[in-house]
Amino acid sequence: IVQNPVLSPFRFNFMGPNSKRDLAKHLEEWIGENGWKPLLEEMSSFIIKASRQIEKPRRIDSFLNLAPEFLIHPLLAQGKPNVIYGDGATMKSFTALFLGILVQNGLQFPGLTVKQANVGYLDWESDYEDFCLRASLLCQESRYEGLEMPFYVPMVEPLPESLPQVARFIAEEKIDLLIVDSLAMAAPGDVLDANSAKEYYRALRKLGRTSLTIAHVSKEDLKSQKGQIYGSVFFKNYARNTWEVKGSDDMDSPERLIGLFNRKLNVARRSKPFGLRFRDLGDRLVIEPADPTEE
Repeated sequence: IVQNPVLSPFRFNFMGPNSKRDLAKHLEEWIGENGWKPLLEEMSSFIIKASRQIEKPRRIDSFLNLAPEFLIHPLLAQGKPNVIYGDGATMKSFTALFLGILVQNGLQFPGLTVKQANVGYLDWESDYEDFCLRASLLCQESRYEGLEMPFYVPMVEPLPESLPQVARFIAEEKIDLLIVDSLAMAAPGDVLDANSAKEYYRALRKLGRTSLTIAHVSKEDLKSQKGQIYGSVFFKNYARNTWEVKGSDDMDSPERLIGLFNRKLNVARRSKPFGLRFRDLGDRLVIEPADPTEE
C-alpha cells in the first residue's frame, strides 16, 4: 500500500459513468484496495443532490421596507455584483485598488461613505510586485501610512473553473469584497457569448459576496461614445450596479481627472457622477475628489 498517496489533478464528471469507472480503477491500482466504485457512486450522488438544493422558500415581506445597503456609498452596492468599465487608460485598476484600501480600513473619503470589510483582489492581468508598487504610491501620504492592505491573489484560470479555490480563500480570510481584474480574463470562453456572462455571474452568486468587476469597452464603442461593457449584453443585464469610467485625454499630464458615471443601479435611483483627480508627484500618487464635469 502506498503511504500518503497524492493523486495528480484531473477533471471528474460526477454524472459520468466512465469518469467513476476510470477513477475507481486508478485508485485500486494506486492504493491497492478494491471497492472504490460504490464509494464513488455514493459520493457523486451526495454531491449532486447537495448542488441542487435551494434555500427554504420564504414569503416576500412587504413590511420590511429595507433601505438599499452599500459597502461604499454610492459606488458599491453591498452583496451585489458591481462593474466599473471604460477605456484601457482610465486608471480603473488604480481606482479599484484605492477603493479596496478604503474598505479594508473603513477609511472615509470626501463624497463617499465607507464600511469596513476584508478585501480580496483577484488579478488576471498583472503580478504581486506591480500591486505592491501601486499600493506604495497610493499610501505615501501621511494619512494613509500604516494602513492594512487588501489580500492579493494572482489568477490564471477563469473564475468558474477556480471556484473551489476562491471559495476556500474567502472562507479562510473572511473576505467580504472581491475585486476582479478583469472581466475578459475572469469570464469563461468567449465574452461575446451569452453563456460566458451566465457562467460568470453564476460563479459570483455562488460566492455570495460583494464584487467589483473591472471591464473594458470595445473599439467601436470608443468611436461611437456608447460606453457599453465589452462582451455579451448580459454582462450589463446581470450586474446590479455599473459605473462607466471616463478619463481626461492627456495621458502624459502629471494630473489625470476621471469621472465615474452611474449607468445602471437596480437597488435605488441612479447616483450622481463622481470624480477623482490623480496627481503624480513622482514618488507618490495623490488622489483627491474632483468635479467629474471638468474638462
